[in-house]
This record gives sequence, structure tokens and C-alpha cells, in this order.
Amino acid sequence: MKISLLDSATFGDFFELEKPSFPCEWKTYKITEPSEVLERIQDIDIAIVNKVVLNREVLEKTEKLKLIALAATGYNIVDLDCCKEKGILVCNIRDYAFDSVPEHTFALILALRKNILGYKKALQDGLWQESGQFCLFLEPVHCLSGSRLGIIGSGSLGQAVAKLGEAFGMDVCFA
Repeated sequence: MKISLLDSATFGDFFELEKPSFPCEWKTYKITEPSEVLERIQDIDIAIVNKVVLNREVLEKTEKLKLIALAATGYNIVDLDCCKEKGILVCNIRDYAFDSVPEHTFALILALRKNILGYKKALQDGLWQESGQFCLFLEPVHCLSGSRLGIIGSGSLGQAVAKLGEAFGMDVCFA
């Protein structure tokens, strides 16, 4: 069995995907340019990708490919109709970034609602030090409690974001 990881650079230098424990020919590429995709998947059984696009034009020219494993949650880089027609299985990572994505979402929400960047700039510009007051009110600061949080998608990540929103006392709705 031949397996190739086409874009290991998307994981950063701090993470290395382990070679499978079963016997296989394993090949890793840091980056795969669009012009290199067909050549690199032409003769393999399993392609592991994160951001490399596998479109109909490329997939129709493959004969051995049996599985595309996405090292992410979305399927938008793979032509699923073509895969179905050719009998190529496609899977993604379940519960990928289950903690980090919701936490990052709330880091951004808090930064916006509390105007953290505006206050950081005021501090760097010396405005806080010059104010003569304990508090500096240049930008509005809003609480999360009682505000509405709209979430598109109610999968595992959407549910995790909702749980944090509820903990902050937000009115959570899904679209």
C-alpha cells in the first residue's frame, strides 16, 4: 500500500504525522503545488491532504486511489461527486481542534466586545498614563452576558462554541 501526505508544511514544524503502524510505502511532501498533484497521487492508494485541492480534473486521471484522508474538518477541497463516481472514500478528522477553535473564537469575540486592540494602542501611545484617571474610556466596552451569539453550523465545533457562549450568559442561536 502506498500512502502520501501532500502538504506537511501546513502542520507547522511542531507536529509530525506518524507513519501508519501497518506495512506501507510512506512518502511525505512539505508542499505540493497544483502542477504536482496528479504526479504525486497517480500511483498511490491513500492521499492525506490538508489544503491541497483534489478536483475532478485530477481525480479522473487516477486509477489506484482508494482513500482521501483530510487532515482538517472541511471537504471543500475535494470533488466529492467525482470521488463517489470513482469509488474513492473520503474522510476527515472528527472533533479536530475541539478545544482550540472554540477558545480562539472567544478570544476574538472578547477582543472585539472589549475593544482590546483600541485600549492596547492607547496604552502604547501613552494615553492611559496621561489621563490622570484610574480608568480610561476611549472605546465602548460591552459585556457578553445578554448578547446574542449566532453560530453557523451545529456540529461538534459549533456545539463547543455554544457551550462557551452559554457559560458567558449569551443567547445562543444556530443557523
